[in-house]
Amino acid sequence: MNQTTANQTITLPNPTDATAGRIVYINNIGTRSFTFLETQIIPNSSRTVIWNGTRWVLTGNADDRINGTIRKAADESVASNTTPQNDDHFSFPVKAGETWMFEMSIIVRNGATGGARVLMNVPGGSTNCSNSVITNYNGAWFTNAACNTALLITNLNNLAATSNSDEFRYTGVFTAGADGVAQFQWAQRVNNATATIFLKDSTLAYTRLSGADVAEVYYAHDGSVSAGDIVSLTNDGVSQVAKSSRQYDNSAIGVISTKPGMVLGEADGTGKPVIVGLAGRVPVKVTTQNGNISPGDYITTSDIPGVGMKAT
Repeated sequence: MNQTTANQTITLPNPTDATAGRIVYINNIGTRSFTFLETQIIPNSSRTVIWNGTRWVLTGNADDRINGTIRKAADESVASNTTPQNDDHFSFPVKAGETWMFEMSIIVRNGATGGARVLMNVPGGSTNCSNSVITNYNGAWFTNAACNTALLITNLNNLAATSNSDEFRYTGVFTAGADGVAQFQWAQRVNNATATIFLKDSTLAYTRLSGADVAEVYYAHDGSVSAGDIVSLTNDGVSQVAKSSRQYDNSAIGVISTKPGMVLGEADGTGKPVIVGLAGRVPVKVTTQNGNISPGDYITTSDIPGVGMKAT
């Protein structure tokens, strides 16, 4: 897609063949980002989506989004204004209960004394907010632990010449209180007719903190396969799995993930797509038929389909 208009949302129609496993590759060759499945697709980036039989989902991460990077496409200026305004370029979608971390590198031309004020405006009810700024000018450090409260930066170099600029880093963490958008806002700290300019090529990087396993898309013909089940490879395809059903099964490959941190995969199977955790921390169904399980014990398959037991 050659995207040249900002703030657009792109959708895909449902496939004519509704069988799970259809794949589409999305490539943004344009100059502006667009939103697809609640994820920003930035210029010169690509994503893969797979039809799961009901809806399109993005591969390469957990439930459709995990991180992104935005580069400011043009200079933006504010004069005679101390009320934080929405930045033209820096925002990203969030959902209730998700915890996000962000890091910004802001290139600024501050032609007068007074510094700046910045905040990441997050949905109402958000918690666990922590924000900090460190300036390049003299290493000054500013912090707060309040959601939607501006940080006041007093130590910016006063560089009026068009060939000069300063830089500061703004980082933070928050847990979203509702579905919505995290929107970067900024203004002058002290009202001044001389413009404060946030420059092109400033950046925002954001990461959703969730999931502790790396998983892969496999396929199962048993519709009852669910999170926590141990699954084994079958002999009817390279990515076909079924619930493990014998003790010490050498063909066991992993556990159906509850909340994966990253998902990989291809459309090379048939049946119900399932997300199999291959490495990391994954909740698993267990039985005590081979003894009580203590921290540090190894788990193997049992003769109860999908359920693990203590390995001895």
